[in-house]
Amino acid sequence: MQDVRAVLDAVGSQKTVLFGSSEDGVMCMLFAASYPEHTAALVLHGAYARGLRSPNYPWGRTREELEEELLAIEREWDRPLDLSRAAPSLIDNMVEREWFAGYLHNSASPADAISLWRWSVEIDRVRYPSRDPSSDPDDVFVFCSMSITDSIEDSAFSSSKALT
Repeated sequence: MQDVRAVLDAVGSQKTVLFGSSEDGVMCMLFAASYPEHTAALVLHGAYARGLRSPNYPWGRTREELEEELLAIEREWDRPLDLSRAAPSLIDNMVEREWFAGYLHNSASPADAISLWRWSVEIDRVRYPSRDPSSDPDDVFVFCSMSITDSIEDSAFSSSKALT
């Protein structure tokens, strides 16, 4: 997030519109909550407000589900990707599954993928700044225009999970 701020400062940007897809959307929401004076709007696609389930956010993963996903990444890293949650219509399309697996494999090692996945799910553990010190620490306050989209098929990241 500090990298985004540094780039905006370097180019003299006073306000910006941020686009975030999936876990990048979480970072964009964190930036908007931290720097509302520098955020004009957010465009989020397939984003989520929290990675882990909480009393105020029942859509997140349980700790056990997270650990199962991390084990699956380690165990199945060299196999075609399971797209059943993100793109169910591609479950039987081996060409797409192999292409996407290759894309991921060329992007990160298994250890890096596990670290990124853990970070993307646990990012909400970062203390979001709050305008009201008496508010619930799970509450995130983002004051800007937003456009939130998702894919009809994407059961993993639905736009209903971006806001609570």
